[in-house]
Amino acid sequence: MTKKIKKFTLYFSTGLMILTGGIKIKLCKDESKTFTKKVISYTDNFTTDDFLVAAHRGFSSLEIENTLNSFSLANSKDYIDYIEIDIRLTKDKKLVLSHNNCLLTLQNKSVNISSKKLCELQEMDFYCPNNPLLNINLSGDEINEDILKTRRKKLYPKKYQLTSLLECINEQLNKKLILDLKCDTNYSKFIKELEKEISDIDINNIIFQSSNYEFLAKLQEKHPEYNTSIIIKNNNDLKYIDCFDNVCIKKTLLTEDTINTLLDKDKNIFIWTINNPSEINSIADKLGDNYKSAIYISDYPDVIATCLHEKQLQKEKN
Repeated sequence: MTKKIKKFTLYFSTGLMILTGGIKIKLCKDESKTFTKKVISYTDNFTTDDFLVAAHRGFSSLEIENTLNSFSLANSKDYIDYIEIDIRLTKDKKLVLSHNNCLLTLQNKSVNISSKKLCELQEMDFYCPNNPLLNINLSGDEINEDILKTRRKKLYPKKYQLTSLLECINEQLNKKLILDLKCDTNYSKFIKELEKEISDIDINNIIFQSSNYEFLAKLQEKHPEYNTSIIIKNNNDLKYIDCFDNVCIKKTLLTEDTINTLLDKDKNIFIWTINNPSEINSIADKLGDNYKSAIYISDYPDVIATCLHEKQLQKEKN
């Protein structure tokens, strides 16, 4: 009799766990679909907001990052305030959009941007086998799971061609531009070409950003009129915040003490890279009443804009 009771208890507990797990999965899926509808509704019917959102490497969750397509898509969206793109120098000293120096061709060959001329690079087709968006951990982000999975499938595998900075500049620019300058050597040559290529743009709409302190300091020394921003990747980089008006800080370094320091020093705060809706509440709570003044950099600018809107509605209700 005791064995039967134990067996029944075991089966009942197992069944209850399966049932509970199934209900939880269904609720998460329903919540994800509801959130997806909110994103579509908010962005399709967008008029205005009080938030500042930057599209990371263009609209990089819908198009391949740092391409003309990702740039143009971000440029067309009213809820996006900034477009961030990465800039590198080719062998013949032309500026192109790319986060990495080493790219992979469709023939699975590695090509270094710095060792090729622009005309050579633009004849090649590349692809992104290790796009970081394909590796985002869904754990704890079930609310956005529907959007994440859908966009992953569409992004992989896509081929693309290298885009020059001039191609972007020649478009009608509707946003402020964040140029993440990837310069390790040849500071003078990089600056000289940069001066040449942005000569017809209103520099008041450009933020010149880099994680290379020496390079950025040299750029600022030569052009004090430039609006510069230092990228903070680790706590050791915090020593540079007094040197520049803008600070682009990694989200994991955003403690209340750090925020208070930046606010006390009257710095503009850029936060990268926020793709998880659950992070918005945490960051907004740390920023307090200043959460509207920060600039949120995201591969999913439509998602983050919707989250910020939801956050505002919640605050208004309370």
